[in-house]
Amino acid sequence: MCIRWPTIALVALTYPTGTDNLPRRVRKKENRQPKGGVAQNSFSRTCHCDTPHKAPAATSPAASSSASAGAEALEAARPGLSSRHAAVAELLLECGQAHLFVSWPPAGEAEPDKARFLEQCHGLDQRYPGGLRAYVANARRLLAESAAAVNPLAGWRPTVPAAELETKLYPVDSEFRRFEEIGLSEAAGLCFVLPAGGLGERLGFSGIKLALPCEIATGTPLLQLYAAHICALQHLLAERLGRVVRLPFLIMTSADTHAKTELFLASHDHFGLAAEQVTLLQQSTVPALADAAGTFVLDPLDAYSLLTKPHGHGDVHSLLHTSGVASRWLREGRRWVYLLQDSSTNYFATHLAALGVSASRGLGVNFVAMPRRARMALGVLCSLQRERGDGSLTLPLLPVEYNQLEPLLAAAGGGGGGGGGGGGGGGGGDVNSGSGYSVYPGNTNGILLSLPEYEAALRGSGGAVREFVNPKYADAERRCFRRPARLECMMQE
Repeated sequence: MCIRWPTIALVALTYPTGTDNLPRRVRKKENRQPKGGVAQNSFSRTCHCDTPHKAPAATSPAASSSASAGAEALEAARPGLSSRHAAVAELLLECGQAHLFVSWPPAGEAEPDKARFLEQCHGLDQRYPGGLRAYVANARRLLAESAAAVNPLAGWRPTVPAAELETKLYPVDSEFRRFEEIGLSEAAGLCFVLPAGGLGERLGFSGIKLALPCEIATGTPLLQLYAAHICALQHLLAERLGRVVRLPFLIMTSADTHAKTELFLASHDHFGLAAEQVTLLQQSTVPALADAAGTFVLDPLDAYSLLTKPHGHGDVHSLLHTSGVASRWLREGRRWVYLLQDSSTNYFATHLAALGVSASRGLGVNFVAMPRRARMALGVLCSLQRERGDGSLTLPLLPVEYNQLEPLLAAAGGGGGGGGGGGGGGGGGDVNSGSGYSVYPGNTNGILLSLPEYEAALRGSGGAVREFVNPKYADAERRCFRRPARLECMMQE
């Protein structure tokens, strides 16, 4: 479900100088010793599912045999389970996950390991909206659509956002400085939110991405730079207001980064920030998926543990809601939330000016955008139009991933002109205009939210956002995965 904004007005686009420091997903490399035995039915490239978009349940002979063997093994183990654990096991059977029990010994053996496994599954069921039944149902639906190459935005025609939605800013002009002054007058009510669940292994760095040096002269870590900007803003506000100012800074971590981020902050005295103004919230994980039937995967190094993966940085919304942090900030009189990521040093070059635009225009949501070259691997902001029997429907501004834009433009038969930016290439798809840039601005994922509207939206939606799945297929029929997939969500949704 997408967050719905009850009182959103217009969204401003601010254009700082361009940067190629773009967000990238990071995968964790496993390097562990086996625990609890090696899983005998862990993920492999062998696909046992029927054609996904026709039969999402695992009904092939191999899958049926595994399910039958798993159910028999569970029945032999059932006398040793508590009533709660027996209920969790039954839930897994209902979700088509009997294969998880194939290697289980009978009652009286490996009871602590069985309890550990079922406790993990219970936690996963509790943390996902609707529980594991909903997760499997959503996975089967999204994987079937993926196998059929269904574009979730099919039928929509992208167009350039209308000119009245934009506020173009250039850091060297007086208009930029004017909006910075307006933003500074609002900044005492600003909160910072940073999803930071990734490691730097893709970049050849073994630590958390927040510890990456942002430049080579001093080796200043990214987190230190962010903290320095917040400290400098606090100092300026204290001078103007004549009182101490503490701006909340929330970091969403993952199982990979939580302890390391805690240690990094503590060992550097929170980089000048007060410990009480920094909040760490750890996002939960979701089960990895072996195939289009939504088959869960055992950890290859632990036969009594599910392989799980992060659910994506969109979890930041549900965490802000369920933790009570968003409502607490509102009670404290905070007015604005700035969402940023651990992928660029430019967020703090524009945040005050963007805040000034939000305040002066009364915006509920403000995306900070940048000039973008055509076909650049960066999400865009665009309007979407769709023809209906009773007329056309227009969504004035939405973030769209770069890999979805080109198929939409191709289906629309043109470059998506209109709006305030002119055509997009007259049938050539996403091409550069006379300015040398695409008419579709790049989404930096620097997002300013009005806290009252945001908190109300969180209460209405629970912070749930639209999910997607991105399996890497091992076969032309799009039946088998190269590696386990999972459902994901993005904060810009």
